[in-house]
Amino acid sequence: MNKVVLIIPYFGEFPNYFDLFLKSCSYNQDIDWLFVTDNELNSSFPNIHKIHWTFEQLTEHISETLQVTDAIPAPINCVTIDQRMEKFLVNI
Repeated sequence: MNKVVLIIPYFGEFPNYFDLFLKSCSYNQDIDWLFVTDNELNSSFPNIHKIHWTFEQLTEHISETLQVTDAIPAPINCVTIDQRMEKFLVNI
C-alpha cells in the first residue's frame, strides 16, 4: 500500500488548538505528518514526526539542495489566520 507524507513547515508559536489538530492527525493512519518547525513538538502518535529547524536552516538547506539563492521568501504572519480559525472553532 502507498503511504502519503504531508510536510508541514510551521514557524512561530503553535496556536492553542494545536493539540487537537495533532490528535485529528493521529486518526489518519495512512498519512505521515512531518512538521518542520522551530517549536517543541512532543507527540507520542506514531504517524507524527518532527524536524527541528529554524526558518533560516530550512531555507539554507533548500537553497543548497536546489543550488539557488533565496529559494523561499520570509514567512508570512499567520496570526490573522489563527484568529479566524479560533473564532470558527468557538462558534461550532
